[in-house]
Amino acid sequence: MSIRVSDVVYRKGGFQLECPDLVITKGAVTGIIGKNGSGKSTLLKLLNGGVKASHGDITVDGKALHEYEFKELSRKVSFVQQEIFDPLGFTVREVLSVSGYSRDDSETDMVDALREFEIEHLIDRKFSNLSGGERRLVTLAGSIYQNAEIMLMDEPTTFLDVDKQLLVNQVIGRLKESGRTIVVVMHDLGAVHSLADEVVLMRNGTVLHSGETDSTMNREYLNETFGVDFDIFDTSSGKEFKGRRPAIFQ
Repeated sequence: MSIRVSDVVYRKGGFQLECPDLVITKGAVTGIIGKNGSGKSTLLKLLNGGVKASHGDITVDGKALHEYEFKELSRKVSFVQQEIFDPLGFTVREVLSVSGYSRDDSETDMVDALREFEIEHLIDRKFSNLSGGERRLVTLAGSIYQNAEIMLMDEPTTFLDVDKQLLVNQVIGRLKESGRTIVVVMHDLGAVHSLADEVVLMRNGTVLHSGETDSTMNREYLNETFGVDFDIFDTSSGKEFKGRRPAIFQ
């Protein structure tokens, strides 16, 4: 295993997240899905050590998360947050240098990380002068440059045009083939189904179901997760998921 969550409870204000037991499988892509406010981003922050659980344990490769030194943990886990923070005055090169501070600097690897997203030409541009989509791609490239074994991604295709969304999905596939462990929050159920080996379904701060993608992304579990009736179709490009309003509202 890569990450194990045991009897974790997190409380902040009126919000509570509960995760009795969850295993993130090494070398797999795990998708986390659920309604807004269900706790998906909070779960990622718990896995990254960005917030602390009120109760329970999280281990990374058998070692408690809180026992890792910061630099050691940065070699293990990278995190692309949904929010994009603007380091004032930084160039793209400097943003990636900060992302990769725990590794030996390599200009070639830095350019290669940017090239994954076809943005190597931005390396000396000011980060603050980039578009929202370009900033998103730079943060993703920074995560690759960090070269961590486990990659956490919160809505990695936010701000991106369709062609760049497809490119990001392709890069995630290549990262999986290289042996990385990837945990990704996404709203696009079709993309989750095509990318993820396993999924975690959340609602109201609770992990409802987790397991192998095909068996877990079924109508019953999706209806429970999102509170709507789902139709699932087989298409030439994969499964398509369409939610319908419950009959009582029609």
